[in-house]
Amino acid sequence: FSDVTALADAKNVMIAKTITGLGYTYHLLNNKENTKDVICVVPLISIARSKVCEEVFAYVGALHKDVKSRRALLADYLKENEVHKIIVTPELLSELIRLLGDRDYMLAIDEADLSVMHSGFREAMSDVLDIFENWGENRVACSATFIEFSRRSLQRMDRITVEPTFNIKQDMNVIKTNSPESYP
Repeated sequence: FSDVTALADAKNVMIAKTITGLGYTYHLLNNKENTKDVICVVPLISIARSKVCEEVFAYVGALHKDVKSRRALLADYLKENEVHKIIVTPELLSELIRLLGDRDYMLAIDEADLSVMHSGFREAMSDVLDIFENWGENRVACSATFIEFSRRSLQRMDRITVEPTFNIKQDMNVIKTNSPESYP
């Protein structure tokens, strides 16, 4: 594949992007034609990233430290929007799932390699993998720097590699300088 938008209906797969910035997560959350309910787990949500699109709800502890107000904002979002697009950090995923109930959401893990790399010191990352492993068929994990999962059930998932159709090599201009800060 060379176009991530063609993967909007992908299920139960690992998407190996060969470079960052191809837009799979953005497309999944912002494409108006995509009427799937999506929970997108991202390792970190900055204030800027939380405002990706007005139709996307960021369920984030840093933005809404008060649990009651966070839950109230989520309840309002769920009532006001027919299609639900929610980004969440690993630390709040379990809480979010409990609040959402039985509705069939697609679970997408962005930067899936970090779930593997950080699971040793960030317990919530390990929890994300547990949830993802048991989620069913309506799931996808994507990363530009995939690390092989040690869990056999995840190793058996199909993998789609996305290759860009444009030239990713760029000319580089080297500027020689005598500045002492430029030397190690």
